[in-house]
Amino acid sequence: MGIRERAERDARRILNDKDKGKGLDIVLTDPTGATFDLIGWQNDIAETFDPDTQDYISGRLVNVSLSISDLVDAGLEIPESEPDPNKRPWLVEYDDLWGVTLKYKVAKSVPDRGLGIVVLYLEVYEDAIV
Repeated sequence: MGIRERAERDARRILNDKDKGKGLDIVLTDPTGATFDLIGWQNDIAETFDPDTQDYISGRLVNVSLSISDLVDAGLEIPESEPDPNKRPWLVEYDDLWGVTLKYKVAKSVPDRGLGIVVLYLEVYEDAIV
């Protein structure tokens, strides 16, 4: 086993560690409505300062990190954003620290094929498609 395979195995183990690590249950819904139970990391950070412009702003940066191998094992492709508002996007749901289920759509997908993880940047989602 080479260093890349070890790095991928270690990243997968770390992302899936719910006992001693930061892993949490994440539900991924594909555009057909099929759901998949995964484990990964989540970040939800309030932003008040834009480092590029040095202006004060108000915003949030929300993302989840998943193992690409977990996606492959579930028979999934890497989720991507859906620019057409009339089509169903990939969705991500998880519970926050207080047990509130949060629902987002995938706004951007950033895979790291050397480490075997994908970071999904998220936007708040309200299901308006009937």
